[in-house]
Amino acid sequence: MRAKTPYAEVWLEMASGGRKYRAALLVPEGHEYPDGFHLSEIQGENSTSQLYVTDWHLGIVKAKKAAEGAASFYTERKIKFLFFREIRPPQEV
Repeated sequence: MRAKTPYAEVWLEMASGGRKYRAALLVPEGHEYPDGFHLSEIQGENSTSQLYVTDWHLGIVKAKKAAEGAASFYTERKIKFLFFREIRPPQEV
């Protein structure tokens, strides 16, 4: 049986009110993550991945650039990733 290939997930989050955005990144434990992201306070209890986020940005442009930068980071390293083109609400504690 073939082993499951780990991959990262990238998406945008929007704070309530709709003016602040950030990029979010779910990375398998032990994998690198790009500059500009920090470990989120929110983590799944039994997850084999870790959630990283950027700081909140006023407007979508900087958050989108951070998400695109993460996609380039993984493409350059030939690591598989999913880039969700949706904007999600932020993870809650």
